[in-house]
Amino acid sequence: MKRLMSFRGRLAMSGGAVAVMLVALWLKWGRPEEGKRGAEGKRAVVAAGKDGGGVGDGGKAGNVKVAGEPGRERVLSEADKLAAALEDQVVVTLGKVEDVGKQAGMMLGSKMELRALRQMDAAALTAEQRRRLRELERQRAAVLGSLPEVAGFQNNPDEYASFFSHLLKEAAGLGPEQTQAVHKYMRARGAAMVAAGFHADAQPEDPAAADAWEEKRDVFNEETVAGVSGILPPGEAERIGFNDRFMELLEADFDKAGDAAQ
Repeated sequence: MKRLMSFRGRLAMSGGAVAVMLVALWLKWGRPEEGKRGAEGKRAVVAAGKDGGGVGDGGKAGNVKVAGEPGRERVLSEADKLAAALEDQVVVTLGKVEDVGKQAGMMLGSKMELRALRQMDAAALTAEQRRRLRELERQRAAVLGSLPEVAGFQNNPDEYASFFSHLLKEAAGLGPEQTQAVHKYMRARGAAMVAAGFHADAQPEDPAAADAWEEKRDVFNEETVAGVSGILPPGEAERIGFNDRFMELLEADFDKAGDAAQ
């Protein structure tokens, strides 16, 4: 089955995103002194110090340490960060994974409210309902735009666990004990995913092999959902819509996400 988006680093194709990609590519490849980073150069760039900024922080550059190269520190411009993102690198700032998880949890928890507002007659909406509808639509768009980054969390069990524990804490209103239980379980599932070769970076390039791989990965995700459902309060996973279709949405498999993609 044809995938509408792959795991690996496709940005949301709004007009603004296309412009950003063109500028970043020019800045990356149009400057010979920078040189081309090889496969071994893939690494997360971790913000250091209070002046470090992430993508989307208004162009503010910050001092950052380049992971894997102790003691090396340089200033990354916004263009550098965008170029890194386009090369399947992840620009990480403090709290980034947690923030993305929380945002996805807010989207999941407000799904039914958004659907109800969408179904109402636009002319009958009050000013507050229109404001809320815009807010929820922006929230959803932000999560959908972060899906390439979310898929990348599969490559790191700690990030995988942090993302889902914050997502479910927000969506289901979990307390500290249940949140920790989800984190522990998802950390183990993330490690198992990497060991089995079902994480994002392991996706086969060959379409025929990718189809078989995806089927096995889907079964793995269904088992993960069942495990999480056993940790949450009875019926909670069903209530908030945490199911295999939601997992497909997070992997940008819109053709299999069904109502979760709406």
